[in-house]
Amino acid sequence: MAHRANLPSGYRFNPTDRQIIGCYLIPMALHGEDSLTQKGDVVEGVDVFATRPDAIPFDPRHVLGRSVVRAYFFGDHPTDSRGREVPGGGAWLPCGGGGGEKAYSGGDGDETVAYRLKYEFRTAEEEETGGRRRGPRWRMKEFRLNKGAAAFRRAHARPNPKANLDCVVRVVYTKVDEDELEEEDDDYEPMDYEFEFEDFDDDQIVAEAAAEAH
Repeated sequence: MAHRANLPSGYRFNPTDRQIIGCYLIPMALHGEDSLTQKGDVVEGVDVFATRPDAIPFDPRHVLGRSVVRAYFFGDHPTDSRGREVPGGGAWLPCGGGGGEKAYSGGDGDETVAYRLKYEFRTAEEEETGGRRRGPRWRMKEFRLNKGAAAFRRAHARPNPKANLDCVVRVVYTKVDEDELEEEDDDYEPMDYEFEFEDFDDDQIVAEAAAEAH
């Protein structure tokens, strides 16, 4: 199900949630990095919990402005649904209604093959001031497989040595108010091309990825 694209210099990586699951999470979890046709957009080897989000070593392609960041990372294991503290003060805490969890179905439209959980970074200072903050608000979306799904039965029976069904994809991004965006430096030039997998059907991508797991 791998899709190839000729990407111009300076493109902006902006997949939908289902495209993250179908094009990155499932292939990586089942077959390892060699199964990814477009490498580097979802970064490996960065621990997003090792420091506060404003100190994460972001790839320059993922920094869209002084206060605008949207970066993608592979992780080895899902985050505790109760959240996780980080050195330097603060913690990633679940946010959104119903815990912020959303289920994504596979090819048959019934069985859940993956989940998404949302987190927000909160500092002790924010708790003390009733939620008031300085600078952008940091959010994270984490995608994980439903390891018990029938779609991944073969992966359990005949595991690939490069497979890791606990693999996750994390999207770390800033949620910035419109008035903050207007204060960006005038010399910032946005990327001139945005790649959104426009020719692909989101549901079909997830369906094909799940079908390949059988």
